[in-house]
Amino acid sequence: TDAMKQVDEVLSDALRYTRTLVAELSPAVLRDLGLPAALKWLAEYMQKLSMTVTVSVPEQPQLPLPEDQAVLLFQSVRELLINASKYAGTGAASVTLDCREDQLRIQVRDEGAGFDVTAAAAAAGTATGGTSSKFGLFSIRERMTALGGSFDLESAPGQGTTATLTLPLLAAQ
Repeated sequence: TDAMKQVDEVLSDALRYTRTLVAELSPAVLRDLGLPAALKWLAEYMQKLSMTVTVSVPEQPQLPLPEDQAVLLFQSVRELLINASKYAGTGAASVTLDCREDQLRIQVRDEGAGFDVTAAAAAAGTATGGTSSKFGLFSIRERMTALGGSFDLESAPGQGTTATLTLPLLAAQ
C-alpha cells in the first residue's frame, strides 16, 4: 500500500541520516588509521561547509591514545571548527597536532572575528538565549578535565580565536 511505502521511505531516510551522523561524529578513518588521519578527513569534511582547514600533524602517525580519548578529541576539534565556520566570519582555520614529552596538544586557530572570552563564560552561566555555542565550549572543557587534560581558549574581538586541547599521553602498553 501507499502508506507502507511512505513509512518505508521515511525509515530509509532516517537510517541514512543516522549513518551519516555517526560517520561524522566518529568516522571509520579514526578507528582504522588514528587521530592524525581523522583530522585530515575532518578538514575535507569542513570544505562542505565552505571552510578551508589546514592540518599539520607529526610525521609518526601512531599515537598511544585509547580510542575513547581519540573520539573525544576528534569530536572536540569538530565542534570547534563548526563553531568557527558559524561565528568567526572567516573561511579558514588551522589545526595543529603535536606531541612533546608525555603530552598531546591540539591547537585550533582561526583569524576570524574573535570574542570576549570572559563575557562568553559569564553568559554561559546564565539562561539567556544565543549561548548554545558557548555551552559547547563549556562541555569540551568538562570532558578534557575529566581526562586529566585541559582546554584553553584565547580570543578577543577582532583578534581571532585559538583553542588548545592538552592531554597527558599514557606510555604505550
